[in-house]
Amino acid sequence: MSSDEITVLHVDDEPDFGSLVATYLERIDDRLTVVTAMSVDGAIDRLESAAFDCVVSDYDMPGTGGLALLDFVREEFGELPFILFTGRGSEEIAGEAIAAGVTGYLQKETTTSQYEVLANRIANAVAQRRAERAVEATEQRYQRLIEESSDAICILRPDATIEYVSPAVERIAGYDHESFAGETVLEYVHPADVSLAAEALSTLTDDPAARIDVELRFRHADGHWVWLEARGRNLRADPTVEGLVVYVRDIGERKRREQQLSALFETTEGLIRSEAREAILSRAVTAADEILGLAATGFYAATDEGTLRPAAMTDRAVELFGELPAFTGGEGSLVWRAFETGEPVFAGDVEGRDERYGPDVAVGSEMVIPVGEWGVLVTAATEPDAFDETDRTLAQLLVSNVEAALERTNRETATDERCDG
Repeated sequence: MSSDEITVLHVDDEPDFGSLVATYLERIDDRLTVVTAMSVDGAIDRLESAAFDCVVSDYDMPGTGGLALLDFVREEFGELPFILFTGRGSEEIAGEAIAAGVTGYLQKETTTSQYEVLANRIANAVAQRRAERAVEATEQRYQRLIEESSDAICILRPDATIEYVSPAVERIAGYDHESFAGETVLEYVHPADVSLAAEALSTLTDDPAARIDVELRFRHADGHWVWLEARGRNLRADPTVEGLVVYVRDIGERKRREQQLSALFETTEGLIRSEAREAILSRAVTAADEILGLAATGFYAATDEGTLRPAAMTDRAVELFGELPAFTGGEGSLVWRAFETGEPVFAGDVEGRDERYGPDVAVGSEMVIPVGEWGVLVTAATEPDAFDETDRTLAQLLVSNVEAALERTNRETATDERCDG
């Protein structure tokens, strides 16, 4: 099944109405495939035997009603989109459905326009859920990639004096391990994290069976702050140690990835709320700049004249490139190639390439990712090989969310125009 296809389970005890809903939904949006069940028990059987992207259910049915089905879906399938489509509309029912965790609520009407609204609700709910699941999968993938090895070993006295530290401290924090012995470790901890570190050391000292695991900022020898994870245990009773043993590793890269993921989550939420195309593009460019941190980022939008024109740019992009050009077919540019082929271009080193824009512009590497029919997202760095596999994954995930937001806005605009007409 294509990733664009959406399989819907529609639950209604009226067979004629169920058939009508399936016909209209599949006619309005060719991505939709509707499977019908006439009871909650029948719906549960179908859910347990096949995969669905969304459930649309009536509220009032003989025997078990729609909210009971919602409870089952939430317990067994988590946040699977669930839309209550009912003829019994009231604030009480709507409130009850929202409290139960319904994704959407729509009252049945006598006009056929209701099916366009329903199709739009389904598509938006599924797009949002797929974006959320993609982010969750990405986060899990990153977590598995994080190495769990300890980088440095410290032995501390109860008063936080460093009795011994392994040579790895020089790589982590820039200090010579021999001269660092005798220092008070809390003096190097960030002021905002001192109480956390002191409490952890107190716990270790007072309870020989205790284990600690804290994250804190530590002052590097050159003055900047590095993120460290400190895991410790009390080995004062061990005659070979006679101290508090703390295993330390640098988690700066993990923190950076967490910040990137956090920014991506916030962007996804913002894109879901954005209604105007311009706002989506602006938010996308700002997010790419914050998440990737490269020198220049912009969005080139496709026009009816067959060109790609700058639609949203960071200030640094304007500073770097000056007057930004439009791109057309036949120019052999990386930007147009990505848009025309629908395949992203990851150029780790563009020096000397004929396809690069502006041979006099200080660009060393470039990513160009197509955004469906809407255009391309371009982000560049002044140095070569400035992005890694994780950066590429984050950029593509961001673009997927942007494309979903643009498609949603386009569908909503088209639906509004049809309803107004």
